[in-house]
Amino acid sequence: MDSTLMPQALTSLAAALTKSLDAFEIYDAAGDPADSVAACNASLQRAATLLTEAGEELEKAQSAIADQGYHPSE
Repeated sequence: MDSTLMPQALTSLAAALTKSLDAFEIYDAAGDPADSVAACNASLQRAATLLTEAGEELEKAQSAIADQGYHPSE
């Protein structure tokens, strides 16, 4: 599995949300839509970073035991 897919998807989502502010008449009942998108994008970026780090660690874990096997019972 490609461990870069989810971080890339989150980055694309963040870019699309930013572009949507110019492309659509966005409203936000809680305040300024640009502020909400900025907060969302910051969380998406942090999630992308964590997913990248997790993917790297999972690859290391797999590599650590990649040469293991077992002897079947006779």
